[in-house]
Amino acid sequence: MLVQKRETLQIRSEEDIVRVRQTVREWCVSSGFRLVDQTKVVTAASELARNVIDHGGGGDLLIE
Repeated sequence: MLVQKRETLQIRSEEDIVRVRQTVREWCVSSGFRLVDQTKVVTAASELARNVIDHGGGGDLLIE
């Protein structure tokens, strides 16, 4: 599979969760997702990022 775009974000703090939400929303908009679908994907990414901090002590998010 050819990856056309890739971005990695560190998740270590509350500010990183905000950055994850913003970045995922930007990707959704640029991919042509409808608003409802954008909201669903951003919410899922936000909850996963929160779990990475709360239960995993931090980590990285790779978006492709």
